[in-house]
Amino acid sequence: MRLAQTIRPRQSTKETGDLRLINALVVLAYLVATTLFGMYLARFVKKDDDFFLAGRSLNQWVVAGTIMAANVAAIYLVGPAAAAYGGAAVCRCFSSPGQAT
Repeated sequence: MRLAQTIRPRQSTKETGDLRLINALVVLAYLVATTLFGMYLARFVKKDDDFFLAGRSLNQWVVAGTIMAANVAAIYLVGPAAAAYGGAAVCRCFSSPGQAT
């Protein structure tokens, strides 16, 4: 009987319902804001090059940075997950330079 007394009681359905409503409103507000922001920025895109290549207005350092960021994301985020899914017993990834987790 002692074990039953130490278990935390469940939240009431009113509290849970309020949290669900708040979460839904936050997600809805985010989707509306993102859509409106995209519609505003769509005015500046005249042709395909403007969208895919930023109108060819980026310098070489910005392009190099985006390529490196894409490679780092693929290597350190997707790679370990794929290795673990493939059956690798030990999967090491580095969360910060010099510190293995």
